[in-house]
Amino acid sequence: MSNVVFYDFETTGIDTNFDQIIQVGAILVDGRFNEKDRIELRCRLNPGVIPNPGALLVNKTSIPSLLEERLSHYQMIEKLRNKFLEWSPAIFVGWNNIVFDEVMLRQALCKNLRELYITNTHGNRRSDALLIARAVAAFSPNSVKVPRNDKGKLSFKLDLMAPANGIKDFDAHTAIGDVQATMGMARLFRERAPSVWERARISTKPDQIKEIFKEEIFYCAILPWWTEVFAFTYAGANRQNEKEVALFDLRYDPEEFLESSISDINRLLDETPKRNAKIKTIKTNHLPIFMEGKHAGGQEEYAKIGTDVLEKRAEKIRQNENFQQKVSEALTERGEEKRQSYARDYPEQLLYDGFPSNPDKLLMNKFHDADWNDKLAFSNDIKDQKLTCYGKRIIFYESPDLLSDKVRSEVEKDIWRYAIETDQLSKCMTELDTAAANAEDNEDQDTLRKLEELNRLYANLQKKCENLS
Repeated sequence: MSNVVFYDFETTGIDTNFDQIIQVGAILVDGRFNEKDRIELRCRLNPGVIPNPGALLVNKTSIPSLLEERLSHYQMIEKLRNKFLEWSPAIFVGWNNIVFDEVMLRQALCKNLRELYITNTHGNRRSDALLIARAVAAFSPNSVKVPRNDKGKLSFKLDLMAPANGIKDFDAHTAIGDVQATMGMARLFRERAPSVWERARISTKPDQIKEIFKEEIFYCAILPWWTEVFAFTYAGANRQNEKEVALFDLRYDPEEFLESSISDINRLLDETPKRNAKIKTIKTNHLPIFMEGKHAGGQEEYAKIGTDVLEKRAEKIRQNENFQQKVSEALTERGEEKRQSYARDYPEQLLYDGFPSNPDKLLMNKFHDADWNDKLAFSNDIKDQKLTCYGKRIIFYESPDLLSDKVRSEVEKDIWRYAIETDQLSKCMTELDTAAANAEDNEDQDTLRKLEELNRLYANLQKKCENLS
């Protein structure tokens, strides 16, 4: 696969369930990073979405733009989807996209009655430049510069890391600007840390991660949001979700744990601080980068133990199927408990709560193919109530006059229910007051002007909430 898509979204906030993509930037390049195509899109604010002050200040979105853009959210996501499918097959890369941009995209596609997984189907794969950056810093530390923040800690924020490495010609916190910065960093990773780059490529294929577990006695990795290197061996997987795996930390001799009960293993999984947990969990679809076991020699704790002992410890785990089965059972039980405890009060919280049936998929396609006058009928026939709800919302956003007064009122109340019941506006207005006080202290008139515009928007949204309550 030679095509790579670098992409970024700017949003109304960081809540992947209830916030909204408002800006899209994506660039298609070949295997040598030569640009082949690009897309830049902006859209209007959907009713019911309360934009966060901090998010709008960071991504430089003005209130007039938010309210008056030509494209609706539905129209923008349709254009984006069509372009991503046109560019397929490709590797889709962002900066922190696996836990944020990807989820925002899936929510947007779901709300548009479209299939969720377009970046890892249709021959596509995913990667995350932030994860590669962390791995490069850990396994090839002289390859790139990692700046420090105001507290003296290493910072992997794109707007700091890119300039620190000579990438300065981009407009930070705009979608296309962040795409350009991500591309620049990816070039550096490929050129200066080829071994990490290659293992990152392997991580885009879950089956190849399984091969690492089978073929390599032990391996090294960093955990999400850590820069510390750990030496692991495979210890089991969630039977209901094989992408969630358990790894045994080879700092510890597994001998005393091999006869542990499932409850004992659960206690091992709950150990704090997580750094010291004997068994750690990781999701293989979150693209962990596993390097060769030899890298353990560069870590003081593992170097003291020695490669021979690390291998012997790993073999104890690899050869004990009973222990692996108990670990798998513990992970499965925990996963089911977590699933049952997950909040399901609103449609937006049901993103991963089952896949559409084949009949529903057909109706979703018919919904999009139909004239607007006929879309409601197809929406009502969908069995998945979350999707039925989204179909009505699309019609409300795009052609509300096609709904009866009764249905239109019901849909509008549904759209605003989360904002009203959770009092989102009060929380955002408190944040606005804090931001305004800071701007006054710094005599930042431009920020004060933007916040005043946002305050007027909040006042209008407050009236809307009061009328619907």
